[in-house]
Parts: sequence; C-alpha cells; structure tokens
Amino acid sequence: MVNRIQPAGDAADAAAGVRRRSEERLRLVIEATSDGIWDWNLQAGEMFFSDRWYTMLDYAPGEFPATYASWRERLHPDDRAPAEAAVQAHLEGCLPEYSIECRMQAKRGDWRWVNARGKVIERDAAGRPLRMVGTHVDIDARKRTEKALRLAQLSISRASDAVFWIAPNGYFVEVNEQACSSLGFTRDELLSMAVWEIDPDFAAERWPPHWEQTRQLGKRRIETRHRRRDGTIFPVEVIANHVEYEGEEYDFAFVRDVSERKRAETALRESEARLRTAIESIPFDLFLIDVGGRYVLQNSASREHWGDVSGKRPAEVTDDQALLAHWQSNNARALAGEIVGEDVCLGVGDAQRHIHNVIAPIRDGDAICGIVGVNIDITERKRVEAELQRYREHLEDVVRERTTALARSNADLRQAMEHLVQTEKLAALGHLVAGVAHELNTPLGNARLVAGTLGELLREFAVTVESGSVRRSQVTTFLARGREAVELLERNAERAADLITQFKQVAVDQSSARRRSFDLRQTVDEVLTTLRPVLKGLRHQIEVDVPGGLELDSYPGPLEQVLVNLVGNSLAHGFAGIEAGRIELKAQTLDAQRVRLTYSDNGVGIPAANLTRIFDPFFTTRLGQGGSGLGLYIVYNVVTGVLGGSIKVDSAPGHGTLFTLTLPRTAPERLSPATR
Repeated sequence: MVNRIQPAGDAADAAAGVRRRSEERLRLVIEATSDGIWDWNLQAGEMFFSDRWYTMLDYAPGEFPATYASWRERLHPDDRAPAEAAVQAHLEGCLPEYSIECRMQAKRGDWRWVNARGKVIERDAAGRPLRMVGTHVDIDARKRTEKALRLAQLSISRASDAVFWIAPNGYFVEVNEQACSSLGFTRDELLSMAVWEIDPDFAAERWPPHWEQTRQLGKRRIETRHRRRDGTIFPVEVIANHVEYEGEEYDFAFVRDVSERKRAETALRESEARLRTAIESIPFDLFLIDVGGRYVLQNSASREHWGDVSGKRPAEVTDDQALLAHWQSNNARALAGEIVGEDVCLGVGDAQRHIHNVIAPIRDGDAICGIVGVNIDITERKRVEAELQRYREHLEDVVRERTTALARSNADLRQAMEHLVQTEKLAALGHLVAGVAHELNTPLGNARLVAGTLGELLREFAVTVESGSVRRSQVTTFLARGREAVELLERNAERAADLITQFKQVAVDQSSARRRSFDLRQTVDEVLTTLRPVLKGLRHQIEVDVPGGLELDSYPGPLEQVLVNLVGNSLAHGFAGIEAGRIELKAQTLDAQRVRLTYSDNGVGIPAANLTRIFDPFFTTRLGQGGSGLGLYIVYNVVTGVLGGSIKVDSAPGHGTLFTLTLPRTAPERLSPATR
C-alpha cells in the first residue's frame, strides 16, 4: 500500500486523528472487497492502488509506481482515448460519475477486460476537483463468455447442420434456419413441436429416461431418422450435448442429413462385395500388404498354396532366409514406388512351382499406402517352353527341308501357271484362227463360184467359136459377163487378202510380242475385225471412240490380247442373260507421256465381294462351265508388266463394268531372259 504524503503545516491533531481513523476503516473495506480500489489526489498528483488492483493484472503489490501515467500506459490503445474522455467529462462536471469497460495489459502481455468506475468526492470552494476514488471490476470471464456465446450463435446461425435447443420436457425452444429448411417446417411450427414428432423411431414415453441418460452422458452421437413435413423419412446423425445456461438445462443438438453418406456407404459395401467377388474369382494368387509389411488381404487361390497369411508378416510365412530376404527386398522396392516383375521357381510343399511374380505399389494420390502382390503360376508354360526348346534344336533342318520343298512347289506352280497362261493365249489365238478361217470362207467361196461360172462360160463360148457361127451379140454378152466375173474375183480376192494381212499382223503381234510404233485406232480396228466372226449372229454392239493418229511406241500384240480378253469377259460374264449389250471403247491423251483407254459394258456388273478378286488367278464365277479364271489375270499382268501401265475396275450389280487403263505412250524396256 502506498502511503500518501501529508501536507506540511501545523494541522490540528484532532483532524489528523479523525483522518487516520477514517483511513483505517477504508483500509479494512479495501482488504475485504474483491474489486481493485484506487484513490487519486488531484491536488498532490498522487494515486493509491489497492493490492487487489495489482494482483488483478498479475503484478505484485507496488510493482510499478502508483501514478496516472502508469495507469494510462496499461490501457489498450483502442480504449485509451474513450477512457480519458470519460474521465475528463466527469472532472469537468458533465457526468456525475464515469463508468467504462476497457482492456488493461497484464504482466504477461495479455489483455484483461475491467469495468472502471470513478467519482470526485472532494472539491474546493470554487468547485475544482481535489480527490477522486474508484474501482476496477474484473469482467474478463464475462467478456469471454459473451464472446463465446456470440461466436456460438453466429456459427449456429450459419451452420450447414440443423441445430436444435431442446428443453427438459422434450420440446424445442430454439432452432436455426437449416433445421427449418431440412424438415420443411416454419420456425414457429417447430417451436411448438417435440422430439418425438419429427423422429418416427422415438416414442414420447421414452423421453424421461432418455433425459436422465443425457444428463449422465453429457455428450453423445447417435444415428436415427427424421420425418419431413411432406412425410418423407431420411437418415440423420445427431451430435447432442447436455448444457446448462443461466441456471437452466438444455439438450443442444447438431443434426446432419446423412442420406448421401448412407447411399455412398451402401454403394461402397456393394463395391467392396464386387471387388471381393472379383478378387476371389482371380485364378492366381493375390495379396495386399500394408506399409508395415503385413498381409492384410489374400484370395482363395493364395490360401490354397500358402495357407491363411492374413495379419502375418513374411517372416511368419517362411523360414527360408534366402527367400525371406528376396521377398523383403521386393516389398521395399515396391514401397519405394517401383513395379517389380520377375519369374521365379519356388518350392511349395513337395512341388516346384514356376511363378511370374509382380509386386506393385498402391497409391493414394502421391502417397504409397501399401503394395499388391500377384503370383501367376507359369509352371505349365515353362514345361511347354522346355518342350519347344527341344523341338527348336531341330527347327533349322525342318525349316530348310520345308523351304526346299516349298521352292520346288513354287517352281512347279510357276511352270504350271506359265503353261496355263500360254495355253490360254494359244486358245485365244485358236479362236482367232477359227474366226478368220470362217470369215475367209465367204470371199473364197464367192471367188470359187465365180471362177466355176466363168469356166463354164468360157467352155460354152469356145464351142460357139469352134462351130463357126459366132454372132456379135454372143461376143458382147461373153465379154460383159467375163468382166463381171473378173470384178467379182478381184473384190473377193482383195477381201481375202486384207483378212489374211490383218490376221498375219495380229497373229504375229500376239505370238511374238515384238515392240513397234503403231496407231492405236488402227490396232483397235484390226482386233475388232478379227472378232467379227465371234460377234456374228449376236445383237451386241461395239462402239469405238478412239482418235486417229494417236501413236504409241509399245507392244501391240499384248494390247490386242488385253482387248480380246476384255471382250471375251463381257460376252461370257457381263452379258449373261442379256440379248443386246453395248460395249464402248474410248481413248484420250492425258499428257505427252500417257493415254487413257476405257473399256465399259452395260452388263450385269460385278458384286462388291468379287471386285477385289477378279484379277486373281483361277478366280471365276463359271467354274466347270468353260471359264479358266485366267482371262483377267492375264489382262492385269500384261497391263502392269509388259505395257508398264495400270488398270482399275469400277462396277456395281446391274450397272455394268468399267475398266480404266492408263498406259505410257512409250512402253518401258523389257529385260531379256538372259539379263533378267
């Protein structure tokens, strides 16, 4: 306690005694109260702080000077100006006393809330204040409680959970907006309801024992169900707390709708069941191992081979130290993030098992939470591999023998193919010879008939001359008929000579495949001339649109063979069932080096399934009906080989067929057999 300095002078002893007694009584009051007391002598500038005032801020009594400055510097910066303004207003007589709530700094640096009150108790004759006394009441606990309540109210009002205050009789005394929204009731409706009115699993008669149990437990977590206003029932989780507030008891409950969680749990259980079923159905060994190296899961296949290892460590599964070290090394590599794959041979019981072993980390994000091990039994595969290895030792000889046999077969096949192609060519040439011979019968027959008639005429005229009775009219008739016979002989002989010349040219070209320069239109006409006997008696037409003067330095014989085969293909296949078909042959110059020759008919067309096979050897749709299947094969090989061009086909059932030949105007050089 700080003693005040008494003013100098000879004051009356009686007055001093009265003051001492008054101060003694004040000291006793100060010591008896729990509030901090202060006394401020404004005239002398001295202050007095009670011991309780110091200890309220964790100081020892008298630990710092009892001055206004000491009091002021311990005020919170935000409270300093309001506190000084209140004190000044009272000193100036504007307030009968002052009372403020402010924060003062304790010895450890924390801030304590106090209620500071003060009042002037002495003034001079002019009304100037001489002495002021007051108290500091510790209200820090109350302030913390108020702050906690404000924060609780704020968190409750903003909580995503439904919040209920429940009275001892089971009725709601307070709810938040989320509670109303969750159940579909208004606040007033809920405040008139009890717990059992929203919980279909709770009866009203159960409330009294439930309340007693609540008081004993204090806090609990339960799962139940709630009923909405529309009658729907949904699962909830309740976190209930038994609290006392202002002398009253309440149940303070947070309620959360767990419908989604329940659905997720159900889905998780179903997923786990499916996973377990899938794991059990795996025909090879499967293990799950936690980060501590303990087996936490295995399937039935692994139990058959290793027994039940769940909950064990590798050291509890085998006493083979080399095998154990190998397992632990693999597990450590997998826990470090590596995927380990290897083939090993293990002795399991009395049997030797070849196993393909895979150890891989199980990741949860970036963290490794365990490893999975898979043992695939490859014993049978190893047995097969060993057997194959024995056969592989003799494989080269087998391959060599089969390669030799295949080469012989290929040579035989090539020879047979060449023979068949040559036979096909000779057959086509034979048809050509037969046609030309048939065509020659007409002019030669006519010539023979005219020659016979002319001979008869000469014999008759000779008899007349020998009789000596030749008349002028007979001579005139003889000469006229002789001239007609000679003209007929000349025309038929010329026609036969032309046919023979054209036949010789075509026959030489097709048999020798010699190269020469030729006019494309002339070659086409010669081919069609030789085909005239084939077309005779048929109503099919061939239309040619090939410009004259289109010179090619190529092989006319192979080209003629191509045209003959295309016409033959149309007659045999394209016009099947068609009485009057049309063939169009067109040619045009693409550039200085190439020409395009198109051949089309309006026949039955080719099915899509056959388009990719028509150039294959021996492919025919008239097997056993005279078709060899080599006609278009020869066409393709002649166009792409001898003539150095390309050929493509477009067709659809019922829409005819179009062959497009792109040929170089100068054919590539052919290698002789000696240089090939």
